[in-house]
Amino acid sequence: MFTKQFTKQFTSRSTRRAPRLRVCLLALASIALIGCGPKARTVAGGKSTDIKQEAKRPAIEQDLPLLRWVPADAEMVLVAESLASLEKLSSVAEPFAAAIGSSAGELFNSPWLREGIDPQADIVLFTRGRDITVMAGKTAEAQANPAALHSAWTSLESGVAAVTWNMQPGSQAAGDWLEVMQAAAAGTGFSALPAATQSLVGEGKAAIRGHLPVLSLLASAVGGEEFLSCLPLLRAAGGLRFEARLEPNGTATAKVAMPLQPSSLAAVSAVLGPGPSAGLVALRQTEAAHISLGVDLPTAATAFHEQSCPELAYEIDRILQGIPMSPPPRAIHAVGTRFDPSELSGRVAVQMPLRSKRFLANQLGRIPARSLFESNVKINGQSVKRLSVPTMASIYYQLSDSQFLFATKKALMTAILSPASAPSREVAAVGLWPARFPQLREYLGQVAPSREAADLWYAILLRFEYAGMTIALDDEALSMSVAVQPAQ
Repeated sequence: MFTKQFTKQFTSRSTRRAPRLRVCLLALASIALIGCGPKARTVAGGKSTDIKQEAKRPAIEQDLPLLRWVPADAEMVLVAESLASLEKLSSVAEPFAAAIGSSAGELFNSPWLREGIDPQADIVLFTRGRDITVMAGKTAEAQANPAALHSAWTSLESGVAAVTWNMQPGSQAAGDWLEVMQAAAAGTGFSALPAATQSLVGEGKAAIRGHLPVLSLLASAVGGEEFLSCLPLLRAAGGLRFEARLEPNGTATAKVAMPLQPSSLAAVSAVLGPGPSAGLVALRQTEAAHISLGVDLPTAATAFHEQSCPELAYEIDRILQGIPMSPPPRAIHAVGTRFDPSELSGRVAVQMPLRSKRFLANQLGRIPARSLFESNVKINGQSVKRLSVPTMASIYYQLSDSQFLFATKKALMTAILSPASAPSREVAAVGLWPARFPQLREYLGQVAPSREAADLWYAILLRFEYAGMTIALDDEALSMSVAVQPAQ
């Protein structure tokens, strides 16, 4: 049922929205390989014959032979280890599919994927314009008997088949797609480009690896390059590198990296505020939720103005206008499990690097007779304030010109007093352990459009052990890592 509904929606979308499907392939790479599959039909182009190699093939093709068919002007290129590995990876999305009365496994039961296609063989997907092409290995039966291969596929050679379709409803794939692939196989294709080795070869075994053209993807999403900010930075980045895998403990991980020039990396690094302490990072593994923003927003706004990114600078300025703290903090890192502001109780720890302590000092000064309820204590050899207001739980804080620390428990304050382990490279981070969060249903009820929606979201989230995302700088790229672990 879900597959039929998906196909109907796919074919009824307007021409204006069709380019957005290319962006969906980034977030849902495993589904994109199969979920937008063609109807049973014979693809134009006929059956090909074996291609005689006329040029020395790149070394990458020894591990990924299907790449020899990918033309050099391909935009998005994804390589999957196998249909079987994709099916395992997609099982992580089962709670979402089950919530709408379906199953993620349905996507892998389409006849065009089951008839004559080897579930253990490599798969390659690439796009050119609005055309999508998928290549896969054939079963031994299909190699011996062409009738065993689903009619949607075209044989490239004895062991390989391909299928091409157009993302724009009602449109046909380019008529010369087969000839273009044959020319790549006989000459110079995508596998000869530096981007191929950089994006598709890596350490370990990933279920999916890929190269995604950042500029064209974003331009398609917003309607054209003229609507994009930071064009110089995006052009310098070239393409995104993508990989996803299923870890032994059942956690699905995905990483998207944007390679940058050293000057761009330095520019991003310059707008980062102080990072979280080693103790706060450790608390992310034991508490229910964490959130961090490591960007110094005023500095970032100035930098984006200087880097010809006025639109992005404008958006940051709008955020700054909504922050009720002046001057705004240089970063904020928080972790916790429960918090009741009326009693100041729960388990919450906050680390906030500051430009000035003036604002927070003024807020503390508004507490009536604060000096009567406040005392100095030593934690890890450092002076900390303990505030014990009657009818409320004790809290701990430390305020200096450069930093504000807050915790509802002495053990939490002890943890966050530890220094940062290294200079910050983290741009942002967020994570949630739903089963550890006793107030989760209450919070969802405050943001969901209805109580029914809140209950549905709550039921879905409890099907997961953990979900988190981190954006950080490494030696050569700005990377976003996502991890999702289903509940046991």
